Amino acid sequence: MTIEATATMPEDDVTTAEGGDDVVEGESRAPRKEIITVGKAADEYSDWCGKRELQAARREKQAAEEDSKDAQQQLKDAETRVKGARDPEAAERGLTTAKQDLTDAQQQAKDAQQRVKDLERARQQVEDAETRVEGAKNPEAAEDPKAAQQELTAAKQGLKDAQQRVKDAQRQVKGAEDLEAAQQELAAAKQGREDTQRQVKDAGARVRNAKLMQQGAKAPEAAERKLTAAEQGLKDALPQVQDAEDLKEAAARELAVAEQSRDDAQQQVKDAEARVKDAERDARLMQQGAADPEAAERDLRVARRDAGPAQQDEAAARQDWEKMEEAGGRLKASQDVKLATRQTARVRRATEREEINDRWEKWEDEQEEQRDATTESSTTQESEAREKRAQERQNRSKKRQERETRRRERPQPSSKKAAQPLDEGARSAVTKFVTHFTPGLPIAELTPRGLEAFQETIGTNAADVAARLLPVKEFLRFCWKTRGYTEANLGNHLRVKSPTAASALIEHEEAERFEMTAEGLQQLKEDLERHREELPAAIQAVAQAREDKDIRENAPLEAARENQERLNSRINELEYQIAHAVISAGGAAGRAHLGSTVGVRRLDAGGDQVQQYTLVGPTEVNAEQRRISVESPVGKGLVDSTVGAIVEIEVPRGTMRYEVVSVEG
Repeated sequence: MTIEATATMPEDDVTTAEGGDDVVEGESRAPRKEIITVGKAADEYSDWCGKRELQAARREKQAAEEDSKDAQQQLKDAETRVKGARDPEAAERGLTTAKQDLTDAQQQAKDAQQRVKDLERARQQVEDAETRVEGAKNPEAAEDPKAAQQELTAAKQGLKDAQQRVKDAQRQVKGAEDLEAAQQELAAAKQGREDTQRQVKDAGARVRNAKLMQQGAKAPEAAERKLTAAEQGLKDALPQVQDAEDLKEAAARELAVAEQSRDDAQQQVKDAEARVKDAERDARLMQQGAADPEAAERDLRVARRDAGPAQQDEAAARQDWEKMEEAGGRLKASQDVKLATRQTARVRRATEREEINDRWEKWEDEQEEQRDATTESSTTQESEAREKRAQERQNRSKKRQERETRRRERPQPSSKKAAQPLDEGARSAVTKFVTHFTPGLPIAELTPRGLEAFQETIGTNAADVAARLLPVKEFLRFCWKTRGYTEANLGNHLRVKSPTAASALIEHEEAERFEMTAEGLQQLKEDLERHREELPAAIQAVAQAREDKDIRENAPLEAARENQERLNSRINELEYQIAHAVISAGGAAGRAHLGSTVGVRRLDAGGDQVQQYTLVGPTEVNAEQRRISVESPVGKGLVDSTVGAIVEIEVPRGTMRYEVVSVEG
């Protein structure tokens, strides 16, 4: 059976795939004529998994940041409630102070604005008086007010036309096929509108100047008197300026200072308004705490418990994201279990926060309902406001019920992902698959019989088969569904018994970590290399034994298969232990820990003989060398012991008593 293969060229802005599969941004399924080898497909699969995991890490980082922010806000609210419970009058004091600050800031802003207006008015009066005097001295230079007025009218009409052009351009942008051209037209329209606005302003200034010069030409003496009065008014507005050579320049400088003071005062008003809002919110929270101090204290304990882990999850998610960016979207250790743990904790925290907020909101609605019930409405307006509040309370109650229903029905995040992540174990499995068929083999030449033969090389152990075949099945599904390299899913020809149980077993194993010494890890690596060197000969022995057509009573074939299965099982076990190995970081000085050699004297058996034991991980145990596991009864008893300590250890035969005489390492 031969399957023709096609490949996929990347295309931009494609984010969905046929059949709802995960698709990485910038990837699509457009066929092309090209021979795709198994090795090339595996490289593309590795990159695709990396991009997909990188996107998932980005979403996880954003969710963790939002959760941490919410947790901190919840902690702040809980502390405010407890503060109100312990000091009920603090809410009123804080709100009064914030409102007084706002009143002061508003008055300062009002004074600063008035100062700017006074300076602008005084300066404008001087400029107007100077224009009148100029008209009195040179009447011929005065522009005809009627002609200037006509220019102003034309400029205003042009401004209306420019504004209409901007509106038309904005409508064209919304439904334009050529978005770039429409945006350019809109930008040109806006620029034209700004130019026309300047023209209107200039025309208005010419009309004003023409009228002022005409007034000065008709009454020269009055123009001179008005100029003297205006200059005196400007001096009065600038009492701090003495004998200024150029009064207008001094006024301009003072006006700039006044405008800056006005802007600062306005910003202070905004800040004060924000503080009043915060004070009002704090006052409401403090009232809640004063009404139910026990609930406030309880909520504070919950918020404190969640705030720290939320920040830790945020830091872990950010660290994962940064590492994955550096590694091109791939991490050596599987992230499934850690990710699921963080998601579960985040859902729990969000649920608790929602329940707390709903409980206090319900309390506030009850308080408001009691106030409305005990207060009579004297006007129609008050009655309408009461009905409006009652309707709002009813709407909030319905929303609380809906949230409660969602909380009860909310599923917990699962540690099983839609597809097997390409962690170290999965990448190793795909690499072995590629090596088995050779990287240069066209993927179109893969056959069901060849896949079945590949499965025979793995063995029959359920955990081994699942660990080796599930990543390969995902790779073959990627080649078919996502890339379209094959016309059928060849992964269906790989059989994994009890896939659900096998997946659960793998997920359980991913949570394991093997703590060991550096020497123990090196020994595992040497054992793995030795078994890998023995595997090709075992595979060749199976192939030679299979040449005997009568396989029903082929004892050499059975023996060769058992040997190959034993080697594969041991290799998988060693690979797993190495992938999940954690080198011991040691312990406090003078205390026994993993890697320490402890000298002990047995007290319950009598005698002064001292025996030396080395504490190692479960994979490094060697009874002849007195290397005992830290998980054994004796090992557990000796861990964290010091010189001179008496250790009692419970064993099936009774209680053993040891005296620690030395701790090395």
